[in-house]
Amino acid sequence: MNLEIMENIEKFANKIIENKNSAESLIIYNNNSDYILDLANDKVFDVRSISKTVLSLACGILIDETFGEFSLETEIFPIIKDKINLTNKKNLKNLKEVKVKHLLTHTTGYRDLLLFSKDLKESDYDNLFDYCINYPLYFKPGKEFLYSNAGYYLLSATMEEYLEYDLFDFINEDLLVPLDIKDRSWGKYGKYLAGATKIKLNAYDMLKIGKLIANNGIFNGRKIIDKSYVDLMQKPIEKNTNENQRKFLSEDYYGLGLWISDKNTIFASGTGGQLIVFLKNLDIIIVATNSGSLSKAHKIKEDIDQIIEKIYEIRG
Repeated sequence: MNLEIMENIEKFANKIIENKNSAESLIIYNNNSDYILDLANDKVFDVRSISKTVLSLACGILIDETFGEFSLETEIFPIIKDKINLTNKKNLKNLKEVKVKHLLTHTTGYRDLLLFSKDLKESDYDNLFDYCINYPLYFKPGKEFLYSNAGYYLLSATMEEYLEYDLFDFINEDLLVPLDIKDRSWGKYGKYLAGATKIKLNAYDMLKIGKLIANNGIFNGRKIIDKSYVDLMQKPIEKNTNENQRKFLSEDYYGLGLWISDKNTIFASGTGGQLIVFLKNLDIIIVATNSGSLSKAHKIKEDIDQIIEKIYEIRG
């Protein structure tokens, strides 16, 4: 991308930040040339569902490090059965069929939305594991897509029980520190990491995560995660019939912790307007953050959609 193109994009990006009604941080990074438009601050805060992308990466690392003993096909029930209080016996049949891949792709079998922050009180946290285990699994696992936070919370619990030590210690040592992301935290629901939300990062941390994905699991010359898993993260596995239509940031399909639009824009998205966007054919990463009002989310996505459109228009 030449200087003239970047100047055009920069004017629009600066307006976004200056108007203070959209993203508070914005980074546009050319992964091919290392050119960066940096309009970010270093505020660390809960980046909400970007947590799903991080947990998915950690899951891929665990698969790699166990040589597939823990895999996408791993059934979760044998791992967590001694930790659950199953009072809804009707769930047992479907629960025994839930695999890691179902948790990652929101096909666990729930019919209702679960564990969204707006519906939870801190006093509920200690009981959420049993709540998810006993909440009706209406569908056979793998049959129906429903974007929810419950699957990633169960994934967090499953990974921790498999490891037999604190999951965040694993994530910190094997993912965050190798990315030079230090002194971060991840909130818990009871004993386990919230999984789908509550990791605290800043815009520069999100860019590093973006670089890891864009560079096929390699960061600063070091392999952190296998390329085959990173490729699968970006594959349109599940169709979302409730997508919010935009030109580029349309949630048409879900992979493993990432959205994929019909125009092949790949992105991680967190409540309030947190975004890591991949324009793979141009080797560009866009990061946006907002630690303020959740009402800005629509405007942020609208503005980033326009930036993407401008980039493609100028590229011809």
